[in-house]
Amino acid sequence: MTYKAPRKHHTNGFVIRTYEPYDAEQLAQQQKESYTHLKEAMPWASENASTQITLPAIRSFEKAYKSNKDYTLGIFDKDNKTLLGGTGFHLRGYDFRGETAEIGMWITASRSGEGLGTKVLKEMIKWGFYEWHWRRLSWYCGDRNLGSMRTAEKAGLVKEGLHHKHFRDHQGHWRDSHCFAITKRSSKDLDGPHAIRKLDIEDSLEMGAIHSDAWHDTYRGIIDDQELDAMSSKTRHQAWERIFEERGADQQLHGIFGAKKLLGIIGWGPTRDKSIPIDHEIYMINIPQDYHGNGLGQVLMNKAIDELKKTASEVCLWVIKENTRAVNFYTKRGFEVTEHAKGEGRDSEVLMKINLAK
Repeated sequence: MTYKAPRKHHTNGFVIRTYEPYDAEQLAQQQKESYTHLKEAMPWASENASTQITLPAIRSFEKAYKSNKDYTLGIFDKDNKTLLGGTGFHLRGYDFRGETAEIGMWITASRSGEGLGTKVLKEMIKWGFYEWHWRRLSWYCGDRNLGSMRTAEKAGLVKEGLHHKHFRDHQGHWRDSHCFAITKRSSKDLDGPHAIRKLDIEDSLEMGAIHSDAWHDTYRGIIDDQELDAMSSKTRHQAWERIFEERGADQQLHGIFGAKKLLGIIGWGPTRDKSIPIDHEIYMINIPQDYHGNGLGQVLMNKAIDELKKTASEVCLWVIKENTRAVNFYTKRGFEVTEHAKGEGRDSEVLMKINLAK
């Protein structure tokens, strides 16, 4: 099954959604009325726009959207009727599974200067990191487009550099572009003292992002792409909310926090497979690649083992056999591979155990 990208995002003030054929007339009208406003920054702008141009364009947008080649979107008022501008997540030839995109935007002349662009950009970032798979979002603006630069800065993007002769303007002259970007995670997340505490349902949002990102980092190329494509911060957020509502009191979930956000999670409790002759299991440990190499996994594992030692003599865990990084991590900490296994193919799992009485 092909990945189905999100198609609509509602906010209190506007709606971001895919274009429909019935939007062609309005799109043509707004392009004509906004031509003078757009022409220097948007080389595609036309004072002669018509439905003969915009209707095929909308059909092209839809084809690219469904095939995950590019994601062009319209900005509409809160009633989802009046076109206010356009935006999108643009891949520029890269695969959508690369988890990086460029945000583009234009605002109609009638709504320019009201701060709408900043509001839309903030929502695109929020939506992109939550419901999509993006880990890095970029924003390019011409060297004369001071308003676009201010929009990027207000939305929290960081200037990365200048691209020389990046595009031709409406007069055919080469123009430079400033590149701004924002990432879902950064090394600054690791700042400050680290603290471990129990997690509860209020942490579900951050847990969903940790879980989704860790799986995308670890299992791409090991488990089925479609399973990962269906997994986002949003879907895992919703799953963790359900887990908190249904879990038993003896199932433990702990997280390690930096100064600002959750960095990793670990869970343990009674062994889920009752055919396994070991009473306690570590269910999972999830840390995104952004935070690898900082000892967080060891700290989380130590917490789980210290707690389990109070009641358990042996502990087990399941690990995908091809996840060699995890297998090596557990082996170095005293776990041994057992004869128990499940599944077939690249995502087959083996059971590892550790004797806590030693």
